[in-house]
Amino acid sequence: MAVLRFRETFHDNGKTDMAACIRAYREIGFTGPARPDHVPTLEGESNELAGYHMMGRLFAVGSMRGLLANISQPHPHIAVVGVPGSGAPEVAA
Repeated sequence: MAVLRFRETFHDNGKTDMAACIRAYREIGFTGPARPDHVPTLEGESNELAGYHMMGRLFAVGSMRGLLANISQPHPHIAVVGVPGSGAPEVAA
């Protein structure tokens, strides 16, 4: 099915149920890295690298960390790219 209209949105505002994704990763024993991808450009940021600016990424990382902290089962060992101390690289390859 072709996407006729596409608009960047935050991870907690799109069609994907991110909590269900985190639960699914946990259920299959996933222990690899996770990173936010494509976020809206926020006020005050240029649109030079659309989808990859710092403020939107900070929001996305916070959302991901919140999901990881609030899913009732024990945390999977998922490292978030760009989060110091999480075990993932600072920059995605």
